[in-house]
Amino acid sequence: MNATKKNCDTCKYTQRRSTAQPCKYCIEHGYGMFPSYERDPKIVEILFYSRGTEYGWLSNFERSKQTVDGIDYPTNEHYYQSHKASEMGTMYWIISAPNPFLAMKAGRSLRRKELNPYWNSIKRRIMKRGLRDKFTQNDNLKQKLLDTGDAILHEDSPTDMFWGIKGKDWLGKLLMEVRKEIRERVNKLKKRKR
Repeated sequence: MNATKKNCDTCKYTQRRSTAQPCKYCIEHGYGMFPSYERDPKIVEILFYSRGTEYGWLSNFERSKQTVDGIDYPTNEHYYQSHKASEMGTMYWIISAPNPFLAMKAGRSLRRKELNPYWNSIKRRIMKRGLRDKFTQNDNLKQKLLDTGDAILHEDSPTDMFWGIKGKDWLGKLLMEVRKEIRERVNKLKKRKR
């Protein structure tokens, strides 16, 4: 594969096959890694980021209505960003954003006094609940998620060091946890029907 997808500013490693090796930082943070089929054909990795791409439906920006605690959210991004707010009025303001990008911008623009004081300790739990509701309330998306099998899922964000592959990769990890939960529930129901 000759296409260069990622560069390291430190060691200048690219994905081109060469004798150059990525530095330790690149390896630990997913930079300079060859696509999975070049590393190990048994391991399938799915990268997603933008809506409208093959796996864009995994994105929080995918327009898929979900209802949580009686409140309707147009996307999981609306759900997640609105829970940053410490007051209900601000929460509903974020929910009413006309698209997920503006919901993200609104959530990120909250000042410290408007932010839920426990946000950093609850944000993964909030995201997981939103993902669970997104995929359990939308049968088409649930089936697509199950159809990914045991593939490793990564949000291929170019900047997000918490949710994306270049950082802690939490969005991919939580999606795989939700997929496992759904698969176990589906298998349990199948056993009951026998």
